[in-house]
Amino acid sequence: MRRAPPRQLFASTRRVLLGLAVLSGASASPAHAETTVTRIAVSDLKPLLQRAAMTGYAQGLLQGPGAAYLAQKFDTQQPIEIAVKRLYRLAQADCGRLAVTTRQRDVREHGRRADQVLTWQVSFCADGQFPAAH
Repeated sequence: MRRAPPRQLFASTRRVLLGLAVLSGASASPAHAETTVTRIAVSDLKPLLQRAAMTGYAQGLLQGPGAAYLAQKFDTQQPIEIAVKRLYRLAQADCGRLAVTTRQRDVREHGRRADQVLTWQVSFCADGQFPAAH
């Protein structure tokens, strides 16, 4: 079996990866390029969980009383960013295992300021319910 020279192999692999990115709808631009992020304003997580269960991804900004309480508690005016990603589909239709990541910058806790990130998982369905227990 004849092997391709390393340079040809690299170029060929790059073309395949670029093709896959185009077919999947991903951007072929460099990772460091600036992107525009559209986040949905929400007062609770449920709409984001529902969207991610159905489409695979959702992101938003927490607003309303919950956000105001956390802003006061942690002495920051920075928004609470939420990203929800479906890790995998569950057997029940339109349900998935979701990873929820919340981020807030410039949080004061224990007398120090720092950015805070919390990631957790939950199983949820597009109809707004938890999956049926099996």
